[in-house]
Amino acid sequence: MEKLLRKVLKKITPTEKEKALEKKTAEKIIKQIESTKGNHLGAMLVGSIARDTHIRGDRDMDIFVMFPREMPRAEFERNGLAVARKVFRGHKCWKEYSEHPYLKGIIDGFEVEIVPSYKVKKASELQSAVDRSPFHTRFMLKRLNAKLRGEARLFKAFLKGIDCYGAKIEKEGFSGYLAELVVLKYGSFKESLKAISKWQHGTVLSLSRINEKHAREKFDAPLVFIDPTDKNRNVAAALSTEQFARVIVASRAFLQKPARKFFYPKKKSSISKKRMKKLIDLDQIFTLRMPFPSKALSDVIWGQMRRLKKLLKNALESEGFLVRRITLYAEEENGIDYFVELEALELNKTVIRVGPFAWQEEHSKAFIEKHKRALTGPRIENGKWVIEELRKHTSAVKLAREFIQKRKKLEKGPFKKALAKCNILEKKEFLKTARKDPFFKYSLSVFLKGKEKFL
Repeated sequence: MEKLLRKVLKKITPTEKEKALEKKTAEKIIKQIESTKGNHLGAMLVGSIARDTHIRGDRDMDIFVMFPREMPRAEFERNGLAVARKVFRGHKCWKEYSEHPYLKGIIDGFEVEIVPSYKVKKASELQSAVDRSPFHTRFMLKRLNAKLRGEARLFKAFLKGIDCYGAKIEKEGFSGYLAELVVLKYGSFKESLKAISKWQHGTVLSLSRINEKHAREKFDAPLVFIDPTDKNRNVAAALSTEQFARVIVASRAFLQKPARKFFYPKKKSSISKKRMKKLIDLDQIFTLRMPFPSKALSDVIWGQMRRLKKLLKNALESEGFLVRRITLYAEEENGIDYFVELEALELNKTVIRVGPFAWQEEHSKAFIEKHKRALTGPRIENGKWVIEELRKHTSAVKLAREFIQKRKKLEKGPFKKALAKCNILEKKEFLKTARKDPFFKYSLSVFLKGKEKFL
């Protein structure tokens, strides 16, 4: 393990030349911001580059423009965007949105975010969620030495390798700050993985003594890590149950058998046509396909995509279909695929409804009145009222088509336009589509295999 970690660390650590370029670029942008006329109080580099815990090749640079905390929100947003526009003049940029809008763009090969932030002295004075970032940067700079920075890099590379890095809704994983806090708490990458392998749902962590029971009740999350700069915040709030479970299993697997694949997963590959056909024939599946919405905020779109997945599952289950899984694959360049696997694509034309016990007079009356047009019944079985009625939907695919038609009228913005182009593919169309579309072929392969890539 030690030999592997030394090799990985050497490969993922930015060179002195790269660090010098990062510093030069950041200083140039900050100088430009500070020389721009406006009501801002200065600028500050935050994030992984600022804390020197980033991985070689990461070109994300976060620069905060600081404003007086007394400034009204509308003026704050307007001034923040105005400063950013001047810096990005002549460069490609676009608007993003956190709690408030900011600009993101490309400068000298770096993906730069210029974010307005209120300048506050303590957490109790926070005006917006992003105001915490400077606190995080200062906190870590005081505590991370060269060794811990290397350990944090290893943990971040591990998280990236298992697809668990990033707190945005697209990933629902570990933020860079959370990864650093975990390493700071346990002292090294290896000790962090040992601790993680024993985590349980509801684990509470802190760098100081706290009331764990109170914290667990207050935050109600799979993992709670109390922010050392703000005791009222859970740094792991964005971490989903799925990603929480994934990092635990991956940690156990790595400790049992350390391997390069945890940091550098195998390149994307699809299963053979023969195996694909066999698995398709065995499964009861269909797919929703739609383009990725253009000119839209990523977090907003991912929120809409996940909501659609949940609503589709509810619609199918409410009509009696047993949903085994619905898996979402999306890439901005290639589109969106929802793979839906059911116990059965077709259901019986009739369904049995079991009502209340016959001696429950009021409930009995209500049940009989509700189902007075039943196909058969009402009758008493095992002391309860039972009726049989015709199903409204017997085909999952037809139900899905109706569902999409309804959602087209209810969705808004770019997602509504993308949904208007949604198609439903049945099993018989899978192989033909896979031959034409590499993204669909790969997504279908991953879905059919249904296996964590680090196992």
